Amino acid sequence: MKQSLERYTHQLIILGNGFDLTQGLKTGYADYFRDKYGDNPSMDLMDNAWDMVLFDRKLHNHSEWANVEQAIREQAIDHEAIALVRKGLNNPNILDTSNLLGSRLANRMASAIDEIQTVGFLQSSINYKNAVYLRFMRSELTSFERSLYTYLKKTVEQTKYNDPLWYTVSADDLY
Repeated sequence: MKQSLERYTHQLIILGNGFDLTQGLKTGYADYFRDKYGDNPSMDLMDNAWDMVLFDRKLHNHSEWANVEQAIREQAIDHEAIALVRKGLNNPNILDTSNLLGSRLANRMASAIDEIQTVGFLQSSINYKNAVYLRFMRSELTSFERSLYTYLKKTVEQTKYNDPLWYTVSADDLY
């Protein structure tokens, strides 16, 4: 076993999620989301903005609601998505039910960035507000990645036979 693992010590191997799924691991985003938030999730209880974004996609029956990379791309470059958050930033303390995601993200930003509550920010340019939003979403991505990492680590540790080594051996065989 040790000898077979040593052959990979100087290689960078990039595998997609399908590799883990083939091993029988529940490592998809939908699995993580269900494990973390249960069957009745609420944006009020979500601890990072990206879970909110993906949950909003689910609420709107987006066919690929759990496609994390697509959600990131849309939030980073889609002018309509950014405009919804800017609308929420106009008054982050008021819940706009017609713009639930924008409102929730604005509220989360306001609790993390004092500047958002100032008149100067409200009067700042659209480009500046967009830049603040993107910086915030980048920092939230770090939080999201940590949470997902914790889930994936737990999933691998709780593999078949409750033996993390099983995954290593099985992955080596599959590779």
